[in-house]
Amino acid sequence: MEVNNNTAIGNTSGAALSSASLAENFDTFLTLLTTQLQNQDPLEPLDTNEFTDQLVSFTSVEQEIATNKNLEQLLDMFAASQNADLVNYLGKTVEVVSDSTELRDGAASWSYAIDADSESTKLLVLDENDKVVFTADGETDAGLHDFVWDGNDNNGNPLPEGSYRLEVAALNGDNEEIATAIKTTGPVSSFEVINGQALITVNGVKVPIQNVLKVSVTESI
Repeated sequence: MEVNNNTAIGNTSGAALSSASLAENFDTFLTLLTTQLQNQDPLEPLDTNEFTDQLVSFTSVEQEIATNKNLEQLLDMFAASQNADLVNYLGKTVEVVSDSTELRDGAASWSYAIDADSESTKLLVLDENDKVVFTADGETDAGLHDFVWDGNDNNGNPLPEGSYRLEVAALNGDNEEIATAIKTTGPVSSFEVINGQALITVNGVKVPIQNVLKVSVTESI
């Protein structure tokens, strides 16, 4: 089981660094202001409008930093909540929209749907280099169909285990393409969050969490 979160924020957040920098600048400003007040000419006192404007600017920046800090805290809470939700998928069987799956123990399986009856349907299995390694005729009736591949090429030679992709080409009587959809089913072995996107691993393939169609628990015998 693998759990990974690449969106974790470091020990020192951007808001914290900005706040420290602002505090240092503000201390410098107060030191300079105090020195000026102590050494000002009584007959020509300093213009209070100038340092009042600077004080207002510091206050405005401080409020922006506080807002950013609150946003960072919300993002941390969201990431933690998202990870907690993803943990619930581990070990469960899911049905996902995906044209890729893993060939293991001499079998790889997909389900494909055809929107309408076709004149011809071709199934193409491609390897990780997008090379077609197997072709077969598919079902022509509209609806959902299962396809199980034994891992051999068209010459009967066994291919290595790994990730393979299915393409479905369905044509009607006018030689026009018919819309198709492909999905796979398998257990969730791990999850991770990359750049804010939640991914689960199903049959050795990373799939976005929004591609999940169905979740079920494998019953023990």
